[in-house]
Amino acid sequence: MKSDLADNGWALGEHHLPKEIVNLLVRKKNEFLETSIREVGAAFGVSIEVFDAENTEVIELAKGITRSLLRYDACSFLLARAVYTELNKKYGIENEVKYVAIPYPIIHYALDTSEIGEMHRDGYDYVEHFYTTWTPLNDCFHKPIAVIEKSHLKNGFILRQLRARIKRFDKFILSRKKKIYPDIPLGQFAIWYGSTFHEGLLNKSEIIATALVVRFTNTPILFDLAFPIKDLMEATIIPTEVNCLEFTKKMIQCFKEIEIISKNSLSEKDSFETILLTIQQKIESWKFSAEDAQRFAFMIGLWAQRMESKRNVLLFYLFSFLSAHNNFYVLHKCITMGIRNYSIHSMEAFINSIIKKYPCIQMNHVVQNAISLAGEKANGMNIKFEPQIEYMKFSLGK
Repeated sequence: MKSDLADNGWALGEHHLPKEIVNLLVRKKNEFLETSIREVGAAFGVSIEVFDAENTEVIELAKGITRSLLRYDACSFLLARAVYTELNKKYGIENEVKYVAIPYPIIHYALDTSEIGEMHRDGYDYVEHFYTTWTPLNDCFHKPIAVIEKSHLKNGFILRQLRARIKRFDKFILSRKKKIYPDIPLGQFAIWYGSTFHEGLLNKSEIIATALVVRFTNTPILFDLAFPIKDLMEATIIPTEVNCLEFTKKMIQCFKEIEIISKNSLSEKDSFETILLTIQQKIESWKFSAEDAQRFAFMIGLWAQRMESKRNVLLFYLFSFLSAHNNFYVLHKCITMGIRNYSIHSMEAFINSIIKKYPCIQMNHVVQNAISLAGEKANGMNIKFEPQIEYMKFSLGK
């Protein structure tokens, strides 16, 4: 018997996370948001309580701090566990998926035009079973997403080739399908296949809308960090408190120090080796705990991603990768931008040192893809890939 998910390519569900955990997660989310918005606004002398495109850089810093705290919070992993339990109960996915990606927080200010997304799919050709779940941390009665129903269904070979090669034809096919705009209250989640078309919409509510995206796959996504479903289900996950104010102030200070380095301490004439040494010394001076290093790396890499179209963010990407070494999207950016701006010899040494120190399948994939995109600029590079390596996994602990 086909399910609503199999028929339509998407569905709604209830995660049944215990009420006390839901309330705790919502309380933490509110605290993270209020603290980051207040402290970042004060640090830069602007009000960022409402969205203003002129303050995008500062707003994205506040968002990034909150998202880094939410991403690694124990309650987020408890939510991921509850969502998986419900999916397995309703759809029996335990034989299809073996990995879960780390929860990815979404934050949309009211009328935040920077968050409007394009229609897209999440999946990859090499991932056979791919499920995306979108779980709000507040009532979302403003139709936060749009899903094209039945867009997951496979076409015949000829039609599939035409859609892949002719974008107008693909858009025409999608326009003939039904677009759904669901309301998703607290306690529910939306799920869709990796092959289902969807998009994020403008937040027309009067609040900052927040959600957690969790993806379940049969194999790790090569640009993301995942861990086995078994670990998610068997780990002892105990909610703890973090000093949000202290962390926020430290992140602001670190960000300001990177800005100083980018404007005064380094120039385009400095060698890549000099830049790496400067970054490594600065990171060491911050004396991050392992947890804060992971949060910082995610925050500053995310900020760079959002600002890439507005300024040169290579330095920020390098700070992100050298802080935690497991953000593969950031590494890809470091390599592609580095090849454009620095000598092949310097980049070859950098890449080989990274591969040797942190060997994993994702690392090899990202390096190969980045070098391929670089084209002729990467000619002559001698990259020594490590054979017979495994996936790098996030350690949830026991």
